[in-house]
Amino acid sequence: MKKIISTGLTITYTTLFSLPTLAEINLEGQSILCQQQNWLTEIAFSTPNFNIAICIDKNDPDNEGNFELIATHYIQQSKNTNEKIILPLSTTGLYLGEPAIYKATTGTYTYQVYVSLVQKYSSECQCQAIVYDTVSLKIFNNGESIYQYTTQKFLYGWK
Repeated sequence: MKKIISTGLTITYTTLFSLPTLAEINLEGQSILCQQQNWLTEIAFSTPNFNIAICIDKNDPDNEGNFELIATHYIQQSKNTNEKIILPLSTTGLYLGEPAIYKATTGTYTYQVYVSLVQKYSSECQCQAIVYDTVSLKIFNNGESIYQYTTQKFLYGWK
């Protein structure tokens, strides 16, 4: 596994223009990273350095017999080397009206994806609806933030 090496500088990116490329999303709108594992896509997005996917393993014991499937894995692929890491997730904030926080840990590294919510008017129901607004990735080494990226362009959900 390729490690992210910190030079003591925090890298912060913010953009409004990053979407997974066609090579990362299949014709059904699923992340290729999730599909390669025969999983569903919960969230997928790109940073300048990585392709990221939060995936759902339908066959995971936590999802057996559940109507609402929960995300089970974090996948990160380097755009420079194509190396991938696949890690199990711990997830919080899966209740209506709460932001979602997905965390995956290996060794001293923690990968955190935060999905914020806002209320917007929906023409479908002609009401105020809670929708996902931005997705942020933070990578920590020994608790210190070494990489941060935020975008409003992402693929959400297989539903």
